[in-house]
Amino acid sequence: MKKVAVVLLLVIAFSFIFSPLFADELPSFPLDKNDVNSFDRAFMQPYNGLLDDTATIVEFGMLAAPGAFLLVPEADWLSDGLMYAATGIVAYGARTVAKKMISRTRPCMYYDSYPAEMTEDNDWNESCPSGHTTMCFASAAFIAYMFNTRYPDSKWKLPAVLSAYGIATVTGAMRVASGNHFVTDVLAGAALGTLTGYAVPWTYDHIKTSIAVKKTGNASLTPLLSPFSIGFLVNF
Repeated sequence: MKKVAVVLLLVIAFSFIFSPLFADELPSFPLDKNDVNSFDRAFMQPYNGLLDDTATIVEFGMLAAPGAFLLVPEADWLSDGLMYAATGIVAYGARTVAKKMISRTRPCMYYDSYPAEMTEDNDWNESCPSGHTTMCFASAAFIAYMFNTRYPDSKWKLPAVLSAYGIATVTGAMRVASGNHFVTDVLAGAALGTLTGYAVPWTYDHIKTSIAVKKTGNASLTPLLSPFSIGFLVNF
């Protein structure tokens, strides 16, 4: 007789539905740079559209990079693919909720050349954490986790992991240089992304291993994904 239990990992808040609750009254731009802490003020830059677009292109490339694991002949493409999808959903949900709750003005809004469109879509006060950096570091951490657990002896392990983290770091630097984020925004995004990139696959593997050790019959672990939640269906 099968027992079914659903282990809920994370429920993503309805940030887009409740975002008006976090909206601030539009101030007068540009803002005063002296209001920024001395550390962030030393590195803040005006808006640079080319670097902004370049960082977005790099982000998409990083998000696609873990797809290379699905090309390995012995890979469990369904399980690993869903695991990475869960990682991306959690990372995106976490950074979105954090942006709405923290409500920090972007550095480019302290310059006369600030992009007016940011005030139109209320993007001007979503500086922390850096979303691009969060997603890139989540991808890099996932790549590192996969090599450490699935392919620890691969000759591609070191160059792939170093390259992934290097690209993620460059992305963070471009977000600062483009005037979209402060250095502390990028550091927060790097920490959040790294935590997510390790925590989601580790949790999945941990649950799967526990089931294998304790099972008395056939057992399975199936990831469950929805727009607002992530969980696992355990059959044993």
